[in-house]
Amino acid sequence: MIYDNISSYTRHNASYNELHKEIQEFKNRHEAYNKTLIDRLEKQEKTLMRALNEIQEKVGKLLKDR
Repeated sequence: MIYDNISSYTRHNASYNELHKEIQEFKNRHEAYNKTLIDRLEKQEKTLMRALNEIQEKVGKLLKDR
């Protein structure tokens, strides 16, 4: 009876450890993916802001030249 309990505990503990490891790996992949998305969004925002500034400068010059 005691051996069965120890054996059962050992199997459950091993299963728990494996599941915990998989969850940690998933979490790490998810965090890396989120960082990649944030980096891309920040790059797009910078590109958009540069384009908007260029447009504003061109519109300002056109209005000034009139």
